Parts: sequence; structure tokens; C-alpha cells
Amino acid sequence: MTTPAAMQKYYNVDGSPVAVKGVKQKGFDSQLGGLSTLAFTDHDMVWLAQDWTSENDFFNLTASYLMTGNKQQMVNDMNTFFNPMKASN
Repeated sequence: MTTPAAMQKYYNVDGSPVAVKGVKQKGFDSQLGGLSTLAFTDHDMVWLAQDWTSENDFFNLTASYLMTGNKQQMVNDMNTFFNPMKASN
């Protein structure tokens, strides 16, 4: 999974930053590509997934948004989901 050949396939799909030497990364060719300028610097983001208590809850709130298209409800649901995690950090 961490060979350059395997990670190249992941990078080619979404352009997420890759720390594996040998993966050819180019420009900002995806929505996530711009993150590569911040990854592994003092400007990178601490992702709260490390404190998630339920992947299922996150899936449900994002699926709900896809079904309803209600942006404000998505914001409210995300805050409800993440606020306890943010408070503990």
C-alpha cells in the first residue's frame, strides 16, 4: 500500500498530498491539490477525524445533505458533530 506505484494510483485519482518518495505530483490539478503547499509545514491542518466517535454519524449527516441540499442544516449538523471534538483539543 505504501509503495510509490500504489500511492501514485491514489494521487492520480484525487491529488491528495503524498509523503511517499517517488510519487510524481504535479500542480493543483484537483480540489485537494492546493493542500500540498501546506502539508508537512507549520501551516498544516489538524484533522479532527482522530477524535471521531462515530464514522456512521458523519456519514449520516453528509448523506442527509446530499438528499436535502439544505446547506444551513449541514452547517448546523457539522457544528454539532465537531464542536465536542474541538472543545477537547
